[in-house]
Amino acid sequence: MSYVKRRHEMFRRSKKRIVITIMALLTLILVGTVGFIYGTTYFEVYHSNQQIMEDFTEDNLQKGILLPGNTEDILHGDEVKGLVDKQSVVLYGGIFEEDGDIEAVLNDLKPLMDDESLVLVLQKIMSLGKSDGIFENFIYRVTSSNGRIYIVIMDNTMMKDSMTSLVKNTMIFGGIALLVLFCISRYLADRIV
Repeated sequence: MSYVKRRHEMFRRSKKRIVITIMALLTLILVGTVGFIYGTTYFEVYHSNQQIMEDFTEDNLQKGILLPGNTEDILHGDEVKGLVDKQSVVLYGGIFEEDGDIEAVLNDLKPLMDDESLVLVLQKIMSLGKSDGIFENFIYRVTSSNGRIYIVIMDNTMMKDSMTSLVKNTMIFGGIALLVLFCISRYLADRIV
């Protein structure tokens, strides 16, 4: 093989390596960026929802609405409905006695399920023994006060769907950007080598 052919072959392989290296780096950057955006957004939304549920519980405990004997106010009170409307979210929940007996259910605004099903979900959440988290399609917060256990839940479906859309759209547009950058890197590699 002549020197010119070897040199041409070496340049051709170098061109491929340059394109592969550039595309690998760009793919890593895209995946890292999507992961970072997804993680930070999910973290922020999760903590924002937890804060809404904490505010709901604390505000209503301070106002005496969630105290024993005032359970009728939970089901029909304007104070609770006003707070939920102010936050633009619908919260569900229940008050349990320490022995696990249900005292009241908050499921009147836009019922997500029948009261019996809601109580079963709340009991499963209570059995987890955690103060907050995600259970099935619900984000929840558990608070103990005045000899009662207060569980507030929020439907997490919209957040999951939003996060899925965020990742899907980012991957679509990122894939298109990678394709464009691939073409540019091929062009530049041809010009350099």
